[in-house]
Amino acid sequence: MSCRYFGISRQAYCTWYRRYQAEGVEGLRTRSEAPKTCPNATHVEVVASTSQGPLGGQTPYERLKQKTTAQA
Repeated sequence: MSCRYFGISRQAYCTWYRRYQAEGVEGLRTRSEAPKTCPNATHVEVVASTSQGPLGGQTPYERLKQKTTAQA
């Protein structure tokens, strides 16, 4: 049997073989391709401080509604 017979590349075979040798059958499960870290991500503290925005976390409609209710 060959990679051509199964329709896979040699690189895919080598990757799967290496994972099987290291982890057994569990190593052959599909893995996420998403990055584990994002070094350029915005810090949590910055996101928390800016998430409320200039209106204090309210939409412009909610802000206007609050103003008109307070005046009545």
